[in-house]
Parts: sequence; structure tokens; C-alpha cells
Amino acid sequence: MLAVDLIRNIMDQMGWGKPGGASDSLVSAADTDTLRTVKATNAVLKTMQLDSNWPELRETAHIRVGGAGELSGTCTVTYGNDTVTNVAFVGYALYVGQLVQFSSQDTTYRITNSGTGTWTLDREYSGTSSTSATVKVGNDRYSLPADFDRISSQEMLNTVAGTTVAEKDPLEFRMIKRDLGTSMVIADPQNFCIKGKDSSGNMYVYFDRLAEVTADLEYEYQKKHPDIIVTSGADDVEVEYPDSVMLSIQDMVVARLNRDAENAIMTQQTMSDSIREKQNARKNPPSGSEKQQYHPQRPLRGWYRRR
Repeated sequence: MLAVDLIRNIMDQMGWGKPGGASDSLVSAADTDTLRTVKATNAVLKTMQLDSNWPELRETAHIRVGGAGELSGTCTVTYGNDTVTNVAFVGYALYVGQLVQFSSQDTTYRITNSGTGTWTLDREYSGTSSTSATVKVGNDRYSLPADFDRISSQEMLNTVAGTTVAEKDPLEFRMIKRDLGTSMVIADPQNFCIKGKDSSGNMYVYFDRLAEVTADLEYEYQKKHPDIIVTSGADDVEVEYPDSVMLSIQDMVVARLNRDAENAIMTQQTMSDSIREKQNARKNPPSGSEKQQYHPQRPLRGWYRRR
């Protein structure tokens, strides 16, 4: 069903006219009733995606891993400094975001930025200073699709090796990484964990090992239901749930709108009652016996003794 048709049905049931008023369209709709209906509908659609795995929202995606290993050349690292200089590796700027390990040190760092012949690390270098440090790099994290909500199965399939990579929760994953040690482990991934977001707001997936040989990891995920919008092309957006549940969605949105309206009325009534009480208090001040009296033994703020 088209989103505009769903919104039209809901607004008709609420007695609010048509989407966008006279235009009968979601494109550039600015009237209160349409915007209120769109907001409530999006909330219901998001709630529904949490309840179960909908085939209509299931997608297959792939992650290409590999390339971990030692680079040809050297660089300069300085104890207590987070900047690596004399970086001349081919395509060195492409390694931003990846892990790096220097010479025989067993500590890994993450490259957060690059400049002309430089890398910036995620923290100060704690190893021995060197003007000829060798480098190993590898990528342990990848961004997931923008519409990713959750993985449908708890594994990924390595289509090259025919093996599976298991999902772990953050605590289990941390323990696995701890047992592997602080040094870079270059091997086919065996476990992964979904956590954190990149600068665009997309979820990250982390792997416990850094693949040297290129491999394709296939997985299924439940995507987020796209928001109904009021911009260009809005009238062509489909609601990605089966038609069999459209009436249920419509009823849930109507119930939500009615509940919001009732809450708004109650809030307005409470405010009105409060204002009315304050106005009555000003019109009918307390009698003299109810006013504060001066007691010498208990002076009150604002009272002064007569001289």
C-alpha cells in the first residue's frame, strides 16, 4: 500500500479531511492534521518492526574483509606522541580507521586521521621511539548499511571458506579479545559484535581477528522501516508491511492519535484550572485573621519593629 493511501484512510477515520488539505498529497504538506498523522504513523511503523522479523523488511548484504598484514617501508614513532611522521606507505591515507601495530611492539592503535606524510593515532604512542618502525595494519570494523536495524541470524557466512562467523554480545566479545591478547591477530574472523556508530550514524560491526586473505561475509538483516516523508516523491513511497496488517496499523495509529488528543485535553484542562485558581486568589484575598501576624518572639521575613 502507498503511504499516502494509508495516511488518507487514517485521516478520513479521524474526520480530518485529506492529506495536505486541498492538494490531497503528502508532498510539501504543512497542515497540522497531516503532520500529526504522519508522525503517529511513523511511530507505529517503528514499533512494529521491533516485534518480529518481517520478511518484507529482510535484506541480504555482504562485507568484504581482508588485506591485513605488513606494509612495505618504515615510519617514525615517538614515545608520548600521537603523531606518526615520515609516513610514505602507498595509499597510506586509505588506512584511516584501521588498526596499526609498530615493529615488535604488541600494542595496537587506531589511525584516526592522516596528513601530509603523517598519521594521527587514537592515543599517545607508548612504545620505544624509532625512526625506522615497521608497520602492520588491518581493519577490524566495518560500517553496516544505513537502514540496518538488527541482524536476522546470529552468524555470517564466509562464502569463500564455507565457514561461519558467530555473533557475540559486547561482554562476550570483550572476553574473547582479552584472551587473544593485545597484539594484532591476523587470521580469518571467527566472531563479531555489533556496537557503536560511525560519523554518519551507521552501526559498526567488529571482528575478533583481522583477515589477511580477501573473503566475502554474507549476512541477513532486518532493516528499519523507512519514514513516511512530506518531501518530493512522498506519494510514491510504499509501506513495506504486508497488506494483511494494514487495517491493524490503521487502528493503532487512530488509537494513538485519540490518546494524544485526550492527553492534550487533560493537560489543557489542568492548566486552565491552575490559572483559574490563581485568578480567584487575586480577586478574593485571605481575610485579616488568615494573614500572617507579627510575633516578636518569632520574627518573620519582611516584618520590621517600630522604633
